[in-house]
Amino acid sequence: MIVTVDRNGRTFINKDEVPGGDLRSRLAELFASRTKKEVFLKADAGVPYGEVVRAMAEIKGAGIERLGMVTEPAQK
Repeated sequence: MIVTVDRNGRTFINKDEVPGGDLRSRLAELFASRTKKEVFLKADAGVPYGEVVRAMAEIKGAGIERLGMVTEPAQK
């Protein structure tokens, strides 16, 4: 499962937009019956660091045990 924060500050779980403030509860609901609690976070390069940290805190607060980051290779 991938959580994305785009350059406009919108948050998505896979391709579904999540209204502001609902990320933690939506993830908790989606993972309630799953044994493997793993999420990958992807954020646009223009997203302020504080927004990325906020998303990370919401993901962890939903009970997600493993959080990975999706990165793009650096352009030369």
